[in-house]
Amino acid sequence: MTICYDNEFMNDVCRRSRYNIIKTVRLRLRDIELLYDRMSKNSNLRIIYLVRDPRGIYNSRKSMEWCNTDQCQNLTNICNDIREDLNDFDRLKSILNNRLLLVRYEDISANPLNETRKLFDTINIEFSQYIQRFLRTHTTNSTANYHHNHHHRDNNKDKDKKNPYSTYRINSTLTAWQWTKQLNQSELEFAERFCHDIFVRLNYDRKILPIVDNNQIMTTATSNDDNTIR
Repeated sequence: MTICYDNEFMNDVCRRSRYNIIKTVRLRLRDIELLYDRMSKNSNLRIIYLVRDPRGIYNSRKSMEWCNTDQCQNLTNICNDIREDLNDFDRLKSILNNRLLLVRYEDISANPLNETRKLFDTINIEFSQYIQRFLRTHTTNSTANYHHNHHHRDNNKDKDKKNPYSTYRINSTLTAWQWTKQLNQSELEFAERFCHDIFVRLNYDRKILPIVDNNQIMTTATSNDDNTIR
């Protein structure tokens, strides 16, 4: 892992790479404008704004040790941040045009292969066999079988799937909609009151009752599959 912190090594790797992709967590969209102003207008920079249902964000943060303050776990604050980002997205979209895209986390989770293929087509990146294999082994229960068949060690795979920071998921759809089982009626009603405009703008179902069965989650995910890339 230490080599990942070697600036000279990483700079050389990036220069040799055809694509440079950076994942930045919780960067506000208003800061994107500053980044764009510093970039060459001939740059091939593409910005993908990944959104998630605020109820899912809230439920995920509740289980994280680093998010143990009211400021972090407060659903009102979460929705206010998303609301500001959506306003900035609409404003910046007129400036950046097809350089700025919005993608819903739930759409990618419900249909990883097709939605990723659409996204890659939009940003002109090859949807290679390697990418397809990565998606199949990281978003479904086929991970263990794949590694077993290829004689890899998978002693830690089950642990990885339970780790919230891992890239492996037993079922990405169930992960995305887990909040429908874990939030209570009071929390859902609170979200409806303070975040209803976000649900409308992003085409999320506004009123979802607590769910107790995984089959119901799959049905909910399918009915909310908006295939949103814009």
